[in-house]
Formats: sequence, C-alpha cells, structure tokens
Amino acid sequence: MVSLVTMSNEKKIQNFSVNIKSFCDNVDQALRDYQYYTDKIVELDKTTQDYLHILELGKLNYKDRATLATKLQKVRKDRRFYKDSCEILQPLIDFINDSKNKNLINLLRQVQGDTKKVETRINGERVYYSREISQDEFDGLTGRITDISVKKKKK
Repeated sequence: MVSLVTMSNEKKIQNFSVNIKSFCDNVDQALRDYQYYTDKIVELDKTTQDYLHILELGKLNYKDRATLATKLQKVRKDRRFYKDSCEILQPLIDFINDSKNKNLINLLRQVQGDTKKVETRINGERVYYSREISQDEFDGLTGRITDISVKKKKK
C-alpha cells in the first residue's frame, strides 16, 4: 500500500489516477506487443520455408549450404524469442479477450478519468468564502497560516 504521509508528516493526496493510467497503458502495450510478435512469427515461418526450399532445390556447394544453415539458425532463434514472448503474454491476452472482461479496460479508463477530475479539484487552490471574518482572523483562529484562501462572500 502506498503511504499518504510525507517525511514531514504532512498529509498528501496520492495521485492514484497515474497508477490506473499506467496499468491501462501497460495492457495496451501488451496487446500491441502480442500482435507484433505473432506477425513476426508468421514472417519468420515464411522465411524458414524459403531457406528450406533453397536447401532442397538449390544447387549449393558446401560453403553456400553452411552460410544458409547459419541464416536458418538465426531465423529459428529469432522465432523462438517471439514465440516465448507470446507465451508469456498469452494469459493476459486470454483474460482481456474473454467476453466477461471485454469492457474492463474501458471501465478502468473511465475510472481513471473520474479519479483525475477529483484529484485536480482536491489538489487545486482551495477557497473558502467567508461570511464575516478576514484571512488574518481566520489564520489567527486556526493558529497557523493556511494554504486556504479566504474571500469575502459577495452580497
């Protein structure tokens, strides 16, 4: 849990909207990454097939076969990286694509916006419209100088 108290023991409002936005941004990035990785797997599968057909049908000498085998090895290692990355993201992707959870991110974005509005209001300048007393009297009665502006109510 995040502490709401600073080192000077003054209470400070935590900006939770930033945390909610960060989570939503991470989910969006995971979706983009997953799509990119799956596209790369398809591309590398096609490249693998091209190299295998060159090995099968080409008239290659020993050096050319060795060069092609090295390229094939690199393609397979790259494909393994993307496939492993997809496997890591798969549980999150399945969760997001589940019909019960489709609107979750949209709802979280709405909550983030609502939370940001409240934080902006709370962290903004506070104004108290005095009915009778002045700023000096208000500060004197509270025993301290406040960060709250006291303005006379317009009659």
